[in-house]
Amino acid sequence: MDGSTPISTRNQLVTRFQTEEDTKVFLLTAKVGGLGLNLTAANYVFLLQPHFNPAVDDQAVERSYRIGQTKEVKIYRIIAGGTIEEKVYNRQLFKKLLQEKVLQNAYSQRKFNEFVKIMSYQRQEKEIIELLQQQQIHENRGLVVSGLNETIKAKIK
Repeated sequence: MDGSTPISTRNQLVTRFQTEEDTKVFLLTAKVGGLGLNLTAANYVFLLQPHFNPAVDDQAVERSYRIGQTKEVKIYRIIAGGTIEEKVYNRQLFKKLLQEKVLQNAYSQRKFNEFVKIMSYQRQEKEIIELLQQQQIHENRGLVVSGLNETIKAKIK
């Protein structure tokens, strides 16, 4: 099954592969077979042509790892050394490592931002308490600053 296969035929092919015991092999391109298919009848996946985007290959593999899969799934990548496919696959590995690094840093950055927010809130809370204390001192001296108390109370809420 590839991009030229009509959609109505695609559904028939998938159903046949999923339900008929005598259908042992299902050949499809990663782009066509990568999204929206459940291929739990498959337990051997052969990736013959790596895609520049590693997510495309990951999606193709995930078609077998679905709810209802009862067999052990084995994934094979067939790549000849010294070919463009080897270079593309190496680029995939680089992209995956880069993605992991970025996501780890994004997670760390988010946690840091949450920490800064908490610290900022605590600092603001401390400043508000100091303002309230100053307000009380001024009131005790007879220097009532109009509206300040209401403003500070509103900030606390």
